[in-house]
Amino acid sequence: MPASSRSGTGARPSCPLPDRDGTVCGLIVRLQEVTSFVESMRQEGRSEFSAVELSEIAVVEAQLFAQTGELQEVNRRLRSAEARQRQMAEELRELVRRQRRAIADTSHDLRGPVTGLQARLEDALADPPTDPREIVEAALRDAERLGDIVNDLLELARLESGGPVPTEPVDLARLLRREVAHRKPAVATTSHLTPGIVVDAVPIRLARIVDNLLANAERHARSHIDVRLTAGDTAGDTAGDTAGDGHAVLEVSDDGPGVPDADKEKIFDRFFRRADARASDEGGSGLGLSICRQIAEVHGGTLHAADRADGSPGARMILRLPRRRP
Repeated sequence: MPASSRSGTGARPSCPLPDRDGTVCGLIVRLQEVTSFVESMRQEGRSEFSAVELSEIAVVEAQLFAQTGELQEVNRRLRSAEARQRQMAEELRELVRRQRRAIADTSHDLRGPVTGLQARLEDALADPPTDPREIVEAALRDAERLGDIVNDLLELARLESGGPVPTEPVDLARLLRREVAHRKPAVATTSHLTPGIVVDAVPIRLARIVDNLLANAERHARSHIDVRLTAGDTAGDTAGDTAGDGHAVLEVSDDGPGVPDADKEKIFDRFFRRADARASDEGGSGLGLSICRQIAEVHGGTLHAADRADGSPGARMILRLPRRRP
């Protein structure tokens, strides 16, 4: 039986179905019907096929097998694309949740000084004999608090923009000595600084980390603060440094109540403030440690909280930064 007289014994080539951006999202396949051919053989009482007919059937089977493989590959790519889309959608939802939470936290933190400023001005208008200097001083404190929060938010926005930052060699021991000398804490402060440790950083941002870590320690310390700068691994540093002395390690420890394990990561969240922090410093914004961690990460480093290395009560902040290569 000539092949042209049959209703069809082969498979047409497949036609890809692209979506709007050109990605194949489907495959249109037109297969020729071979059932009628097989049935006609049965009706004629033929139980065997000629060599030519067997060859044609094998071709059809091979084409069908190839089309099946193509369909499986397309289905695999479609499933992979769907998984990527689900992941992207979840990341977008998480980003929206974080933005909403940040907006809510910011609004809550700004409401305090704004409300205080408004109340003081209203009291001054309602009671003219009130000492104007006292009102102005209180209003100034509220304005300074608002300014601090706005400046911190702007710094976070700059850090998150991911833009390039011009760095320069910074001698950490020299910077630490200068920052410690500028402060006048109510508790004793001792420093153990290894000289000659240099990092590539933005000096003003590195100074901000040091200032925030020292202020945090002063806020919680009972009688003593310890500042320690070393190269590479330090005893009790759970982060580990496989690069030997490839990192600078700054530790700021205090003998205060310490940080519970459940809060060791939370303290780096924006606007998170533990009850003892609020009690000891009502003017804190809850952004300092968050900014410190982001500055550390921008410089290729890390910042985390730990218990004191000797096991005594208190907290320890550990900053790790890559050392400048010679």
